[in-house]
Amino acid sequence: MVYVYFWLRRDGTPYYVGKGKGRRGFVTSNHQICRPRDAVNILVQEYSSDQEAYEVEKFFIAFYGRKDLGTGCLHNRTDGGEGGATRCGRKSSPETREKIRLGLRYLFLVLSLQK
Repeated sequence: MVYVYFWLRRDGTPYYVGKGKGRRGFVTSNHQICRPRDAVNILVQEYSSDQEAYEVEKFFIAFYGRKDLGTGCLHNRTDGGEGGATRCGRKSSPETREKIRLGLRYLFLVLSLQK
């Protein structure tokens, strides 16, 4: 599942737009800003391909504008669509991959119980 996610302020306006899969849009780690405390302030829209999701991400960043450029309300530091590697191309150890796998299983279990 590939998706575009929006992190929303309490008033419902977005402060960050990103593209992700797995738990990317639901965690603060590997982001320079914090995710919303309340998960109801995270909006997710699924897409069929990475390319489509990148285009949508770029559109919404341009639409809402970036604070660092003085063009809008988002804390994004790029125009989107790069697919930047947050781990700088490093490979995870088997132990780390297992921890990630277990964490994702737990996340999906919790999310399925909330439905």
